Amino acid sequence: MEDLALSGDLRAFWRKRRVFLTGHTGFKGSWLSTFLQVLGAETTGYALAPEGSPCLFDDARVATNMRSVIGAFRQKTGWQPQVTLTEGVSCTLAALAEG
Repeated sequence: MEDLALSGDLRAFWRKRRVFLTGHTGFKGSWLSTFLQVLGAETTGYALAPEGSPCLFDDARVATNMRSVIGAFRQKTGWQPQVTLTEGVSCTLAALAEG
């Protein structure tokens, strides 16, 4: 419970910070996206479409307060314009599944 005292510092750090997050549609990425949004980060996510049902990304409406782009880095073209739209990003995070 002592760690909760850091929440003000966390909010101050992440507020208005532009974040580029890969894997935001997966389980871990959905939680991280939600956490960043609560802290006030301006988040752009890039990931494959969510799989399966139920799906935390859809059920929690994670994309509601962020920019969500569906795509794959493994494609040779198509993802580069999405990345250039993240100019001014101060933090890049990856929440990718293994496999």
